[in-house]
Amino acid sequence: MKIRFKKVKAFAVLLCSLLAIASFGIGFNGIRRAYAESEAVEITNPGFEELTGGVGSLPVGWSTWTALNEKDSSLANVNFSTVSGEDAHAGKSLKVVNLSGDSLIRGVVNSSEFALEGGKTYLISYYYRSDSDTANSSLCIRQFKKNGEGTANTYYWVDAATVKGATSGYRLVSAVITADSDAAKGMIQLDIAPTGEKAVYYDDFSIEKIDKMEFNGGFERVGTMATPLGWSLSNALDFSFSDEVYYDGETSAHIVREDYATAFTMTSLATMEVRPSAAFDVGFRMRSQNSKGSRATITVTYYGSTGNVVGTQTSPYVYLKNGEGLSDWTDVWIRYVCPQGSVSVGCTITITKGKTDCYIDGVYCRESGNLAYIEDFESISDTGLPDDYEAEPSMFQNGKLVLAAGKQAKTETISLLYGNGYSITGECVAESGAKPAIELKWYDYNRKLLESKKFDLKVTNNEFLAEFVEPQGTYVEIIYKNEGSGKVSFDNIRIDKTYDPKTAGSGWEGKWVCFPYSDVAYGGAYMYAYYRKNFELTEKVVSAQIQLTGDDVITTYVNGEELTDSGKGDWAKVLIAYIKDSLKVGKNTLAFRVYNQSYYGGVLFDMELTFESGKKTRIYSDGTLLSYNAGDTALTGTEWTKTDFDDSAWKKAFVIGAPPCMPWGEIVYKQNSESLPKMTISGAEVTEEANAGESVEFTFNARISEQITKDLTFKVNFRSKWAADEDEVMETWLIPTLVSGKKTSEWVVGADNIVTYKVEVPDYLSTGSYQLQFDVDEFRITNSNYSGNVIRGRTVSITTGEVVLTESHLEKENGRVQLIVNGEKVAPMMYLREQKTVFKTEYAAGMYGADVDLMCLPNCRNYNMNSSGSMWTGYGKYDFTALDEVVYETLQGAPSAKLMLMLDADPPSWWFKKNPDAYAVDSKGNNVGISYASEKWREDVGVFYQALLAHVLEQPYAGHIFAVKIAAGATFEWQYYGVTLSECADFGKDALTAFRKWLKEKYPTDEALAAAWGKKGITRDTASVPTFDERKALTYETLLDGKAQRNVIDFHTFMCDMTTDSVLYFAKIVKEATDNKWIVGTYTGYMTHGLTYEANGLANAAIGRIINSSYIDFLCSPICYDERLLGMSASYMLMVDTIISAGKLPIIECDSRTVYFDSKSTNPAVLGEWGKTYTVKDSIEALKRDFANMMIKGAGLWWYDMYGGWFDDPEIYSMIKAAKEEWDKAIEKPVKSNSKIAFVIGDDIITTLAYSFDGTYHFLYEALYEQKESLGHIGTSYDMLYLSDIEDGFAREYDVYLILATNVTDKQKAAINKYLKKDGKTIIWVGVPGIYGADGSMSVENVSALTDITLAVAPTSNYGIRIIGNETYTKGLDGKLYGWIDSTKVDPMFYVNDKSAETLGKIYNSDLTGLAVKAVQTEDGGYYMSIYSAVGNIPEELLRNILRICGVKLVESENDVVFRNNTYVSIASPYGGKKTIEFDGKVDVYDVFKGVYIAKNVSKVEVETEAGTTLLLRTEKHSKTPDTPDNPDKPDDPSGDSSDKPDSGDNSGEKEGGCWSAMTFGSALGLLAAISATVVIAMKKRKEN
Repeated sequence: MKIRFKKVKAFAVLLCSLLAIASFGIGFNGIRRAYAESEAVEITNPGFEELTGGVGSLPVGWSTWTALNEKDSSLANVNFSTVSGEDAHAGKSLKVVNLSGDSLIRGVVNSSEFALEGGKTYLISYYYRSDSDTANSSLCIRQFKKNGEGTANTYYWVDAATVKGATSGYRLVSAVITADSDAAKGMIQLDIAPTGEKAVYYDDFSIEKIDKMEFNGGFERVGTMATPLGWSLSNALDFSFSDEVYYDGETSAHIVREDYATAFTMTSLATMEVRPSAAFDVGFRMRSQNSKGSRATITVTYYGSTGNVVGTQTSPYVYLKNGEGLSDWTDVWIRYVCPQGSVSVGCTITITKGKTDCYIDGVYCRESGNLAYIEDFESISDTGLPDDYEAEPSMFQNGKLVLAAGKQAKTETISLLYGNGYSITGECVAESGAKPAIELKWYDYNRKLLESKKFDLKVTNNEFLAEFVEPQGTYVEIIYKNEGSGKVSFDNIRIDKTYDPKTAGSGWEGKWVCFPYSDVAYGGAYMYAYYRKNFELTEKVVSAQIQLTGDDVITTYVNGEELTDSGKGDWAKVLIAYIKDSLKVGKNTLAFRVYNQSYYGGVLFDMELTFESGKKTRIYSDGTLLSYNAGDTALTGTEWTKTDFDDSAWKKAFVIGAPPCMPWGEIVYKQNSESLPKMTISGAEVTEEANAGESVEFTFNARISEQITKDLTFKVNFRSKWAADEDEVMETWLIPTLVSGKKTSEWVVGADNIVTYKVEVPDYLSTGSYQLQFDVDEFRITNSNYSGNVIRGRTVSITTGEVVLTESHLEKENGRVQLIVNGEKVAPMMYLREQKTVFKTEYAAGMYGADVDLMCLPNCRNYNMNSSGSMWTGYGKYDFTALDEVVYETLQGAPSAKLMLMLDADPPSWWFKKNPDAYAVDSKGNNVGISYASEKWREDVGVFYQALLAHVLEQPYAGHIFAVKIAAGATFEWQYYGVTLSECADFGKDALTAFRKWLKEKYPTDEALAAAWGKKGITRDTASVPTFDERKALTYETLLDGKAQRNVIDFHTFMCDMTTDSVLYFAKIVKEATDNKWIVGTYTGYMTHGLTYEANGLANAAIGRIINSSYIDFLCSPICYDERLLGMSASYMLMVDTIISAGKLPIIECDSRTVYFDSKSTNPAVLGEWGKTYTVKDSIEALKRDFANMMIKGAGLWWYDMYGGWFDDPEIYSMIKAAKEEWDKAIEKPVKSNSKIAFVIGDDIITTLAYSFDGTYHFLYEALYEQKESLGHIGTSYDMLYLSDIEDGFAREYDVYLILATNVTDKQKAAINKYLKKDGKTIIWVGVPGIYGADGSMSVENVSALTDITLAVAPTSNYGIRIIGNETYTKGLDGKLYGWIDSTKVDPMFYVNDKSAETLGKIYNSDLTGLAVKAVQTEDGGYYMSIYSAVGNIPEELLRNILRICGVKLVESENDVVFRNNTYVSIASPYGGKKTIEFDGKVDVYDVFKGVYIAKNVSKVEVETEAGTTLLLRTEKHSKTPDTPDNPDKPDDPSGDSSDKPDSGDNSGEKEGGCWSAMTFGSALGLLAAISATVVIAMKKRKEN
């Protein structure tokens, strides 16, 4: 996000005095003390100079011991001693050697106690050296109260002081801590992991209390200091000052390092001021280059008035730039509401492990609020200009912009939002006839000029003000001008938001508020919060209307009297009450008790009062509301509800936001009828006849007595002529279009205001006569004959035809799964709306206007459909009113749209009461939801589905339905209830019955079961569900023992079967009920999403039966979380290419949080995982990437508007419209994947995981999550396949297969041998593929046989590989580490023990080969390359080297994510720059979003891309036909060398055979010169054959 930040200026004044001090030779500590008023803490024997005995004995005042951590003491071997001479830093040093045989056994060193002052900040420093690659040194400060008891944070682990691996000599380790408020004493504790035979050393500890430190956010150098004043660095050797590259001031922090084991941190010793409960942006600016794998974050610590830590938050991480050339200045930052009690913040800047070359500068802290842009002209970069300015350096003088006659300076912002009102303010001095002006120019997302506006500034007292409403635009250019003579100076420019249409139009003055928890999102879960509003009334009230709601259960009192509220347990149901009789002159109190059941809680109320005098006022929820947290127990009695209650100890409430704020969205405010706009109408005319799809026009003359300030929609309903006023009729509210006349905000009081509107007649009306009715909640017509806002006496005769059902199906054609609707190919782009609490008709209308006419009804529980109530109220009892309403709500905005129904299978509470055995029960005995094993549940829900579908088929809207999505589970995604990190399932009665039935189908006899489980006497009728303890790690830390824990693997498999059985049961019912006319699908199969054993409740190992079922047409899932920011892989949870090859359609849910998702109280790192963007530009570029990804892959997508309004911006709609137009063209072209590499995952890998967090997380994080990121950056596309897909051969061949599996069946092994181990292919094996035998036995021999490489079991090892060599496969990679290198929890691990294999890498901290390649002869006499890696996440650079050997044309930019097929290439680039793209053959290249050809008849193009953008190119066979525009509305390249819809060519250049087959013998030998003679000879023999 580009925005100007105000620099901390106080440092400049202080710097001068410090330079004077430095000139007298005062050292670093002296300068720091002068600057920060630091105070040394006395530590006993800090330099280890005093010994308890002779040479080498332990130091006085220090104690040592060994922490076994529940491990066998026989494995412990830790030696402590002191050294002097060359091994010491100065004098004597402490030496520790930890030779223990288990990584959990630690050597521990403790100091004597020293004094601490509670709430104060301390700088801890010491010198440290490590000669061991495996060393892991951690620092802990133990804190104690005066009475010797530990504080709340007794063990304060100082992460910034953790050092891993070897160091090059002694390094200074520094860290900053803030003591607990009640701390009085402290103790240093050092924790040393096994070091092997090498040692670690410590010396010269110091602790200093630091007060009143000024903030050095610009990293300015003081005197000759080598490190920045005011910052604690984890390793000063990685740091230097740069006076060549800086954002402001004179220097920046330059970080250069290559460390794949530890991170680099800089922690501020000073703090910056903030305000509690206010949103602040805290961050820094960074430029980077030539970095690999490293990422940047900022962690912000919030401090209270006593120095106590109130909270911490960490930003999403930002990848550093890989390639040559410095990036632009990039922000690493967070936006967060400061916790209650915060008065200041400090920060830690972290650069993660990897290779790094970056510059850091301009740390800032600014209140965000309504500020959109700020510029004080203080931050002058190394260019002589503020960053991102077009100007002359001489224009910037003394912190001002000074323009001579006729001069101008330009900059840009992307932080303004459409429809919002803004003010521009600033200081301006005009001299000698100068004419200051500011011009704004708005550009669309393609940088096409849309409009401009110039403000001739009127300066008063050297200040100016200009106001505007933001029009459509993505980029806003700001031009400062002097259009006169003389000089004009500008300073302190601000753009502030003054109006937000989303909140200003809600009707609410009240805001959602809650108790000020440190975490307002989750801190109040399962707690009671109480609120009071005290107010004085000075006269009698004649009218009092209150509207209120609470999340989740609210009870309301007025002056101690409880209000009746039937909707008190549903926050979506607003209570409207008239309470004038409960109010009195004098003191009054509104009191609320709110019980929060989970995520977010709070209260919202708004009361309109009218007094006897006619005066009106409003009282509402805001930050003055008093609140109290009672924890999980309600207060007794009602004293707290009364006016005389002493609430002086209660706290002011925290303001979450005004409706429609997240997470509640739109909360309907019912205007008091007295406050609604009023008008009289005359001369009404209405079109007399119309057919469905035609327009009805209506004209009237309106007169008003008071000005209407907003524009009314005139939402209209067609009401039957024969309906009585009291009749309840179907409502079809539609928003008409103004044809002539003025908007209501422009109407003239007391004059004629004649207007004409038109509205499209929907096809779901019945043929008949209708009157028009306007919404009584929007305005009131005062004519007596138009009561109820019905235009009586004017009717329209409407004719509609019979309902014709839509028919949809899928067809596999030319590699593409085509969605066919009513016989026509349709681009599978959809809009998924949410419930009415967050949905507006305008959102559907906006998508409809962008040509998105496939719409999905919201994900709703059947017992709370559209937040309106239950559809299934008892056996055979149904109320589908809410379903009808949600359909009509959607069609109001999109009259011709086709709709996808959503059918929920979770049963209502009344059903559970009748069927308690159907509960899923967790391992603690809790009923947690429905068991997917319950046959009774399936049958009953099936009957409900049949009733619902029968109802739908009878409705006028039935012709709009084209698809049905079935769902169940916590978020409708078939998660198995009760499966968490701490619990497992399913211990319910129905589950046990079903499991035993399942066992009888799997095992023909009791003896077969007993033999498989290794349990004598067990029978299929006595078998039980494995407990949580039985599922824990037993033989191995990561995998279940295939024999001793066969019962657990069986039960995991059973759970998957139950999910699949349920999905197919319901899908069959839908298909039969609709006569197979509609496509049917579901969420399931999230293979790559789960990263621990918890994934057993989500990843479905029985997905193959769903994929191959005729009852299922599509599978849907979100984009992977934490992979969504631009430059990240944005990969799939589903194995999409298996689904497509099976003729099914994967539909990807695009639910990344756009700029219009506003939640400043959500953890910023979580927002990063969700893909949160903060500007329209960044939102559009991320959406472009997601669209390009899905279209190129051949998947579908829906834009998920989860909280409403996420896409409601004309620029976003414009982009989506362009994307839809391109997709409409793409469906006519074949999709031919040109991926040369396939990521193949075993269907059942999750079922084999032991319940060990570290063992499974460290494994899957690398082998799944990080591997997808690496694959996403190889410079071309890759495919994702289930291993089961190999059984009959994959749909196409690949050059490279990357296989991750544990259990490989005999059938799969045979298929691998037949289809993959072919001449010229490369197979990369990760971990322990095929470790399980058919009987469950586990052996390294099984894996050796599959990989054709002899392997052996590694002893306890670090889960990491250090690559060795620098040729062919390992070119440019010598010394690179990958994996979770400091983890020893991944088990089993194997190493290569094959003399014919070439070593490419060693297991970290060992001499065992963990990465190797071997040429293996194939049955046809050729050779395939077998590459084995003991560790997951094959680096992208290694994959690139392999693909280059295969002759694949890569986009050579490692930061970019590339999507590609035979027709399209898309590049999502965080840092931009020149991209070279090669093609197979001559093509024409068309830029889809810019609408121009960028090259013709070329085999290669070079494209300059802007940072943070997504490029989408279409390639076509070169055409020599006469030039015509590709799109008449989008003129082509000025060269005119274009043609009308040229045929798409196959530009994949795919060749039969593998990459080795594509090479000549000579080139193969050249590329493989570095591989062992065995491999080369093998290659030569194959070629000679």
